[in-house]
Amino acid sequence: MNYSETIKFIADILSLSVCTKRKASLEFQLRNDEIVWERVVQVSTKHLMLPALYIQLKQARLIDLLPQDLQVYMEHVTSLNRSRNQQNIEQVKELNALLLNNNIQPIYLKGTAHLLEGLYFDIGERMVGDIDLLVAPANMEKAADLLMKNGYSPMGEYSSEDFVKTKHYPRMIHSDKVFALEIHKDVIQKVSHRQLDYPHINSSKRTVNGYYLPTYADLILHNAMNTQLNDQGFLFMSINLRQKYDFLLLSQYEKPIGVFENFNFHSLKLKSYLVKSACLFPEQNALTYSKTVWTFWVELLMSLKLKFPKPLKVITGINFVLYRIYRDVNLAIEYLPNNKKRLRILKYVLNSENRSIYFQNIYNRLKSM
Repeated sequence: MNYSETIKFIADILSLSVCTKRKASLEFQLRNDEIVWERVVQVSTKHLMLPALYIQLKQARLIDLLPQDLQVYMEHVTSLNRSRNQQNIEQVKELNALLLNNNIQPIYLKGTAHLLEGLYFDIGERMVGDIDLLVAPANMEKAADLLMKNGYSPMGEYSSEDFVKTKHYPRMIHSDKVFALEIHKDVIQKVSHRQLDYPHINSSKRTVNGYYLPTYADLILHNAMNTQLNDQGFLFMSINLRQKYDFLLLSQYEKPIGVFENFNFHSLKLKSYLVKSACLFPEQNALTYSKTVWTFWVELLMSLKLKFPKPLKVITGINFVLYRIYRDVNLAIEYLPNNKKRLRILKYVLNSENRSIYFQNIYNRLKSM
């Protein structure tokens, strides 16, 4: 199995719950083809999708067609993740009560929102990194102060001078809690891209079992914009199976093309995300879109990305390095006139641990492309 075949195989399994007619062809493939399971595990683990793969196969009653040792391993990983996500829900329950009792209404985002929503058949499917919540901009610092009084501590330095550009308060951890926490006042990094902002999300938020969650439309928008804008997925043509799987499940509640057309911002970037998703999960009525020259171009790039991953990885790697140089030079130019900011960035650069983390992050991003 080459890279393209492996990605397609994983995507076909992930779409089993919403496209049951795939079961027959997958069963035939599992019985008759030589599946390179080491490659499948490697790619699905990289994309944090091994538990979802296991649960989809188990629900379709295809799991017994896998090697016995692989079944045991996948079940173990899924069980650990299910337990971990239960801890996520318990931690959110405590956070929710604490914030609401202090007149702060948190709106939960991303993986945590999906768990609270009941988006997955089994909470063990989704691997969650941390807890993301959105509060009114005026309440971000208040929420952080409250959490610090309750045992949380920030992992980085916060400056009120950077309030406008700040998307979220520095990541916070608690010595007795499993999950780190990010208090957002905005969900999009670049100020000019923040059409999906707190007033927009708050105005139509839902209450699910005592938790505030964005509408399905806003969850779809955040999923796409986080990948395309925050993570520069549009620039690098990256494939994130975890995000795409969430997008697929959310699309069963509201069609993305309608959501994107009603939003009226970032049209090409959002439509390209839909096209890439449809390429991974074909024959999904929920992921339909009108054919244009632009969508044809995205389809072509997606095909090249899958068929020739190594050359495309080199190209996207070069793009990423050039983008980081451009971004960091502009940041330095912005900070230099301000004495406090200049001293802060100088202090950061002179710290060997910070430099190591900086270059490690660049390396990890290049490796993941």
